[in-house]
Amino acid sequence: MKKILFVLSVMLGGCATTSDSSYTNTMDVIAAAAAAAPQGVPGNYTFFVKAIGHSHPFFYLNTEEDYRDQRDITIVLPEPLLIQMGFKNTPAVEQYFLHKRIKVSGVAKREKIVFSHDGKPSSKYYYQTHILIEQPEQLSVEDIQG
Repeated sequence: MKKILFVLSVMLGGCATTSDSSYTNTMDVIAAAAAAAPQGVPGNYTFFVKAIGHSHPFFYLNTEEDYRDQRDITIVLPEPLLIQMGFKNTPAVEQYFLHKRIKVSGVAKREKIVFSHDGKPSSKYYYQTHILIEQPEQLSVEDIQG
């Protein structure tokens, strides 16, 4: 029962915002995703994109400049979806999303990231919180500087 109450309080806290009420508190979302693992936490979130990464076949919108930062939430965009949305190249994706406020509807989920050495997985790993975007309607962008 205590665990259920904790998970519910963290999930409700995921809706809370930082002192800037226009953004979702990333630490609350990360805690809720960790508590709900291996399932995720569905919700509507608002983040500021500080960095963008690309590793075929995905683009990654990050809420921190370093994607390995424990405070980071990564929005995962498959390349086919971006093509469907009209993006033709990496600079276009960066120009559109970088330093913008984004609204995301999706499932925040804890993902295990395994380090590799010489192309082989090692025993070392860390966790990231990801939100996979599968439909264009799950993501909107506001042209507001942070």
